[in-house]
Amino acid sequence: MPINGRIKKWAATSPPPDYSEILQRWDIYNTLRTSTAFVAFILLILLTTRPPDSAALRAERANDGEETVRGAG
Repeated sequence: MPINGRIKKWAATSPPPDYSEILQRWDIYNTLRTSTAFVAFILLILLTTRPPDSAALRAERANDGEETVRGAG
């Protein structure tokens, strides 16, 4: 991020006069980035642990029944 590049330069020089504004902006973006990653992780967990859709199960069972009939004949 460009903000991180600016902050790295502060170690070699003194911070600019508007450093508190820059740090506040970095904190906002960091919070947004972290929140987005957290929400994506929770959604991933919810989608992988939810029970299968009943319509999808019925279709799968119907397909299994057709294969059994075809295989028997």
